[in-house]
Amino acid sequence: MVTAYLKSRDIPLLLVFLPLLLFPVIFFLYHLPWESLLYGLLLYTCAALALISWDIIRFLETHRKLCQATNSVVDSLSALPEPRDQIAQDYQHLLNLLSEEKRRLVSDWDIRLSDINEYYTLWAHQIKTPIAAMDLVLQTARDGLDVQGSAELAE
Repeated sequence: MVTAYLKSRDIPLLLVFLPLLLFPVIFFLYHLPWESLLYGLLLYTCAALALISWDIIRFLETHRKLCQATNSVVDSLSALPEPRDQIAQDYQHLLNLLSEEKRRLVSDWDIRLSDINEYYTLWAHQIKTPIAAMDLVLQTARDGLDVQGSAELAE
């Protein structure tokens, strides 16, 4: 989790810690008193750590919400957290487009399945009539042979 946070915030963190490296060099080059440098760096470090802590908490909270959303997202994207920046909005827009495409494909598949089911039901119904007619013809032919055979036996 820490590495994921560091990878997602690499440039901002570099910009936060860059003054910690630059200020000592400037103080050394201008022969300024080290006490004021140490006091300034202490205040800056405390403020930077507070901001980084707040950002880590936001990052973890968003990560937790996304993990919960992955467990509950089936057909709705309403479980996703509100996007905080343009990139997150773009991702949510992309997810909405993909969700709509999925719904369209499922709907098309349902229609095709219904059409296939209707076709085979109609086919089965229509094939029953010729089969029943052939069965009736065969029964009539058998009855005719039975009647004819018994008449020949009676003679």
